[in-house]
Amino acid sequence: MLSRVIYFAFPVLLFAGDSFATAQRVPPPFPPRDDLSGTYVNTSNNGTCEVFRRGRDYVFVNENGTPARFRFVGPNQLRIVSGDWNPNTVATVGVGRDGRPFIRFKEPGNRPGFWVLQD
Repeated sequence: MLSRVIYFAFPVLLFAGDSFATAQRVPPPFPPRDDLSGTYVNTSNNGTCEVFRRGRDYVFVNENGTPARFRFVGPNQLRIVSGDWNPNTVATVGVGRDGRPFIRFKEPGNRPGFWVLQD
């Protein structure tokens, strides 16, 4: 009886063995991102904004000339690390339907704002 259990359980364990190994893997690091640097347009007021890289951070300068430094904290998500903006600002990077990159800014209690990369 024991030999039958082992006989039928062995093939099952062979197939399940791979799933056990993959379930314990460490997740890969965040995927590499393209450089976000460039000139953007604030879609709410058509103001010109700038983004440039400084080390592993990005400096965002809004249409008023106020800078803020952001850092990636997750896939496509940046958080403010210094600057004169709301310290709870979260930026999300994406690509619009037209294929142009955008940055979406969200502050608690406010509607999101969008910057779109200029052509």
